Amino acid sequence: MINIVDIFKDISRNTSVSVGMEINFLFGEWAQIAREMEILSKSPITESGKWPLLALFTPFEEDKGDSDLYCKANIDLMIATRTLSDYTNNQRLAISYKEILHPVYEHFISELAKDKRFDFGSKNVIPHRYVDNMRYGSRGVYGSDGKKPFADLFDGIDILDLEIKVKKPNCR
Repeated sequence: MINIVDIFKDISRNTSVSVGMEINFLFGEWAQIAREMEILSKSPITESGKWPLLALFTPFEEDKGDSDLYCKANIDLMIATRTLSDYTNNQRLAISYKEILHPVYEHFISELAKDKRFDFGSKNVIPHRYVDNMRYGSRGVYGSDGKKPFADLFDGIDILDLEIKVKKPNCR
């Protein structure tokens, strides 16, 4: 059986190599990702590997209605890196976005386009919405319970409604 989480884990590894920095890949709901990040914070060894983060948000629905494909899905992801509360927006743009987040995003999209398990059509266009989300770093993230699940402030790129078509295993 094909597992979308495993595919994105592979793409995250490939992105780490191509961009030249180790990327922490996590998946789950906000609260679960926050818990895993908190666990990583408890040791100086694992703390250093928390950022940048590529988070795949679950659950997502797999549409199995096309007999030519394994499935279609719209997924949401976030690329994030730690920031400091005293940075100005210009500093965050320069340090977080231009130095880390934008290069990771560009390499991630490139690796996604190269992955033969997906069908992005003859033009290899990857439909999605993109948001440079500076609110995470200025106000933090609040869960549905009104609490802040993340101890760190971070800057992020939201990748929303990423439309994937997963090929059947014999169609690579």
